[in-house]
Amino acid sequence: AVVGSSVSGERRRAHRLLAQRRAGDPARHAWHLAEAATGPDEHVAALLQEVAHGNLFRGDSVGAVRELLRSADLSPSGTGRSARLAEAAYLGATVTGDLGAVPALMDAARDADPRYGGSLAGAVAGAYHLLTGDGDVDGAHRLLVGAIEAHPGRADAPDKTLIEALYTLLLVSFY
Repeated sequence: AVVGSSVSGERRRAHRLLAQRRAGDPARHAWHLAEAATGPDEHVAALLQEVAHGNLFRGDSVGAVRELLRSADLSPSGTGRSARLAEAAYLGATVTGDLGAVPALMDAARDADPRYGGSLAGAVAGAYHLLTGDGDVDGAHRLLVGAIEAHPGRADAPDKTLIEALYTLLLVSFY
């Protein structure tokens, strides 16, 4: 009742105070900062993205996708927004198995940054969608090879997205 009767400025102020008090709890701190935000905020977007990665590590892939989507909403730049949307699509395709949202997320990632469109993470999500939706093995192969060749950190061994892209390319090549 109190929240329902409050105005948005009061709610944002309450979330800012709660964020200060939850500074030792990164997830709650980030969510309260996100609820207090009035517009794009890269700092808060990056905090939410870190929380998403932590939740993914703990096995909460659905929560990670939700946090990445909110993080994308708070991203001020097209590139940051695009990368976060593509990562959400990638997790939806590879971890949660929710392929239905992949096309819309990929379209949004391309709209946010037409030049890259989430590049590698988006390519992996797109490849999974092509394989399981249309069975387009050749299209998935072209998509992955192009994204891997364009990826700037092709020699970066701990790059999880690159590893997933190479694994997916191996799977596609097997087909």
